[in-house]
Amino acid sequence: MSRYTATTAQDLERMLATIGVGSVQELFDRQIPAGVRLGRALDLPNGMGEQDVYAHLRELAARNVSAEQEISFLGAGMYDHYVPALIDMLMERSEFLTPYTPYQPEISDGAARIERLGI
Repeated sequence: MSRYTATTAQDLERMLATIGVGSVQELFDRQIPAGVRLGRALDLPNGMGEQDVYAHLRELAARNVSAEQEISFLGAGMYDHYVPALIDMLMERSEFLTPYTPYQPEISDGAARIERLGI
């Protein structure tokens, strides 16, 4: 039995027989064209302990820079402000949108309605 699944060797044999192949490798050989196979072992480092992996991932993450650390011109002219999560939920509700207006309803009407609610 696999360490990660409840499939026994007998289960695997029955599944392979049902689909008409003799092994998992044969299944792969039939389904994956030779031109897209890697053809060599992956060049991976030896396994690491959980704490080592955690430290490594923290080190990698520390290389990233967030939008809060840099000047960003994304956001339709609204920068460096806090928007509570509730606002996104309210803006997605259909009663805060209009079927037709000559301007952008999701910005003007929705914002005005939320403002009237005092949020």
